[in-house]
Amino acid sequence: MKEALAVNLRRVRTERGLTIHALARLSGVARATLLALEAGTANPTLETMMSIAEALGVQSAVLLASESPPLRLVRANDDGVLREDYGVVRILDQIQDIAVLGVLEAQIFAGCEFPRAARGDQPGTFSFIYVLSGRVLIGPVAAPVELGPGDYFRLRLDEPYVLRAVDGEARFFSGLCSTRPDGLRAVMPRRRQHR
Repeated sequence: MKEALAVNLRRVRTERGLTIHALARLSGVARATLLALEAGTANPTLETMMSIAEALGVQSAVLLASESPPLRLVRANDDGVLREDYGVVRILDQIQDIAVLGVLEAQIFAGCEFPRAARGDQPGTFSFIYVLSGRVLIGPVAAPVELGPGDYFRLRLDEPYVLRAVDGEARFFSGLCSTRPDGLRAVMPRRRQHR
């Protein structure tokens, strides 16, 4: 993941005619972090990836894509893990030929909620959740449902929703599919602030 990100980030930034300093200003990501990412020596958080992609006007999948054959094998110890305050997300695959599709393995910590859920600002985007362990409260704010191991749920992300662990941490597989051709400008219209 680090190598593909380094190459793609440098390529897209250059294509856009942006310096590292300009990208740092647009994305809200520290210049030092961008330099480390382009050098292939750092792993970004999910929020950092999304901020950079938004500033560049591309899907995050574009920054992580690598020239690869149609078959894909991901071993248990392969890279691709993003650690956040609310949990851990492991990117398993991303496809962008027809629509943008991301396949993730996720873990939400007890007492934490997915930070973007309350915004519901992802038009043309759906999420698919399959619970592996623990219990998850998920769904539209007005009518969330509780899921346990083996349960599956699909929801739209264009309205506020709930996604949090119930009584401890929860692990699940998630798919994210966006049919929007205009990338992150439509999916994430608001700029995030970074710590």
